[in-house]
Amino acid sequence: MGWQLTPWLSAEGKAVLPLSDDQGVSYQASVTLVPLQRDSDTVALQTAALFGDARYMNTWYGVSDVQSRRSRFSRYDAGGGFYGIATTLTWSHQFDAHWGTLVSAGYSWLGDRAADSPIVSRRDQVTGTVGFSYTF
Repeated sequence: MGWQLTPWLSAEGKAVLPLSDDQGVSYQASVTLVPLQRDSDTVALQTAALFGDARYMNTWYGVSDVQSRRSRFSRYDAGGGFYGIATTLTWSHQFDAHWGTLVSAGYSWLGDRAADSPIVSRRDQVTGTVGFSYTF
């Protein structure tokens, strides 16, 4: 669910509810700022707070008794709640009616619930994406 507060600022709440119950539920609350929007170019900055229920957190960050016995990792119960922040800066450019491109840089930070897990080696992550699109 989202709200367009101004032409350049929006807020969104999102829940990912899988069809099966074994992965848990994740939630996101985000704010998007669009400082540049022209016919062919758009720049957007989004930051999001990330949340998960206990099942989701243990699916991705937990270590069960069985997993612990079969690996070098100690048992870990991640628990539900806030687990991180994700920020993305995106530039998209439309060359013509059909061709476009997108360049994106992202930074993710894991809070203690996720970062304290023995399977997490780094609290921070930086990503980059370059893509091309064709519209029929």
